[in-house]
Parts: sequence; C-alpha cells; structure tokens
Amino acid sequence: MQTDPQYKNKTTLFIATDHGRGDDPKEKWTSHGQSVKDAYQIWCAVLGPNTPASGEMKTPVQLYQKQFAQTMAKLMGYTYKAEHPVAEEIKAAIK
Repeated sequence: MQTDPQYKNKTTLFIATDHGRGDDPKEKWTSHGQSVKDAYQIWCAVLGPNTPASGEMKTPVQLYQKQFAQTMAKLMGYTYKAEHPVAEEIKAAIK
C-alpha cells in the first residue's frame, strides 16, 4: 500500500481472523468450532496513519469482535449505527 501514491499514508489496514486456535501444538489443532478449546480467541492488527504505532499490546485487556465495526467506522471518521446495540470502538486503535 505504501508503494502506491493513491494509498500511501492514507490507508488503514484492519486484519483479523475468523477463529482462533488456542495454545495447542499445531499438529493437534485440525478444526475449529465450539468444541475446540480456545477457538473463540482471535487476534487483530491495525496499521495506518490514524493508528498509534504501539506494537504488540501486552497490557491485559479484554476486547471483542463486536467492537470491530465501530472501530473501522471511527478510523474512517464515521460513527457506526445499527438497529441493534453496537459495541464501543477499540480506543487503542485510534489516534
């Protein structure tokens, strides 16, 4: 993205997984779902001009996937609104 003038210093990347795999050794982990220990734990990464460069967060904090939509909206300067309750944005991801 940084090599393309159209996107350079103007684009935020929000990367996330659809499921986790826990701490089991790779060869033991062959599927996912509610029956797989820790498959509910996911990670995300945010890189962009409006995101503080703080590296891997090591402070104990509980974040939820339901915060992603509001976080992405705030990064673009919007507030996400829906007919159902919406979670607060991930404040650490936004300057």
